[in-house]
Amino acid sequence: MNLPKIPLLAALLILAGVCTCGCMSQETVVSDEEKMRVLAYAEPIADSLLQGFNEDNYTM
Repeated sequence: MNLPKIPLLAALLILAGVCTCGCMSQETVVSDEEKMRVLAYAEPIADSLLQGFNEDNYTM
C-alpha cells in the first residue's frame, strides 16, 4: 500500500461511517415515568442557566 493512498482510504472509511450512522433509527420510545424523571432533573438546571444568561451572570 502506497503512502499517498492512506489518506484517501481513511477519508473513505470516515465517509462510510457517517453514512452508516445516518441510516440508523432516529426514534426512541420513552416511558412517561422516565420522561418525568428527566424533566424533573433537567428543568431546574435549564431554568437557572437561562436566568443567568438573562441577568448576564454567567457564573450562575
